[in-house]
Amino acid sequence: MLSNPWYASLVVVHVLVAVISFGALGMSGAYANLVVRTPDPYSSATLLRYFRPSSNLAERLIFLTPVFGGLALIFSGDSSRAYPYIGLAIWVGAMGVATASLWPSEKEIQLQLVSESRDAEVLIDAAKRCERAALVTTVLFVGALVVMIAQPG
Repeated sequence: MLSNPWYASLVVVHVLVAVISFGALGMSGAYANLVVRTPDPYSSATLLRYFRPSSNLAERLIFLTPVFGGLALIFSGDSSRAYPYIGLAIWVGAMGVATASLWPSEKEIQLQLVSESRDAEVLIDAAKRCERAALVTTVLFVGALVVMIAQPG
């Protein structure tokens, strides 16, 4: 099936978007861990740069993952297999974790690092939530990767 250039291109873009977006979610967890381990995170140039108040666009690419996967599925002409739907269910779970926990805690870290009234307890709590959520999204990504490679059903 990879002989069809449109299908092959869509699969490549689908994989790239997934790796970049889930990698960025994982990086947020790694930096959140650094917030917890750093004695004075408020003065860390690295943390202030990573958690500057803005949206992490690489993370938001996660919204495009099923778009390119779905288009590739249309070009493959084989929508009867189970693996695309299993992957979509895993993606929905990852989106739920990202929107309900990871992004709000990441926003809280951003606000706390630039706030005049510093509350280290709130900062550490947000960092721990971000770290846990990133771990869950990473596990889900690995699960989706296994499903996409094995292509069950």
